[in-house]
Amino acid sequence: MATATLPIGRLTESVDFLSSTPPAIAVTALTSIGSVASGVTGQPHNLTTGDYVAVRGAVPVGYNTTSRQVTVTGPNAFSYDVPPGLATPATGSITVTFDTDSQGGRPDKLYDAGHAFAYIEPLSAAERMAAGAVAPTVTYRAVVHYRAGLTPQMKFRWTRYQETLPRLLNIFGVYPHPEPAYAHRFLVLECGEVVAA
Repeated sequence: MATATLPIGRLTESVDFLSSTPPAIAVTALTSIGSVASGVTGQPHNLTTGDYVAVRGAVPVGYNTTSRQVTVTGPNAFSYDVPPGLATPATGSITVTFDTDSQGGRPDKLYDAGHAFAYIEPLSAAERMAAGAVAPTVTYRAVVHYRAGLTPQMKFRWTRYQETLPRLLNIFGVYPHPEPAYAHRFLVLECGEVVAA
């Protein structure tokens, strides 16, 4: 964990957070005819026919499923099997989330999990040696405004000042800012560049 006094107020580096967890996409309309439900999303769902999805938040609950195969009918539309005779249209705060592909696997894909501005600095040699016991590839420290949902399983994309190609960094640690006055407002991320296998 970072222990140095960290500067704040210079959050000028633009970063995009990325997650391997598929996002829940809002469903704006969900209807059924017989035993087939048809959903419309407010943004492209990026699903493929044969994918398995979870549908949540629908009333009546017969529309909800933890893993059901879909047929894609458009970039913002899909259909799937449901019990016949459900009241239509469904109500509630409905979402659809990719679960697995048609073979039961998850493609190696990163999903957009938000944007932020950060202060990023390289770790000193002494700090890198101290961090090496936990994560030998920790090479940077980033400070961001507090945001829920940041985890060590995520990555972030950063285009360093005067560089044109973005860097992809693993997040190895997420901690409150070490100074008590800032602990509730800022997070410190320990991170290192993703190295191709």
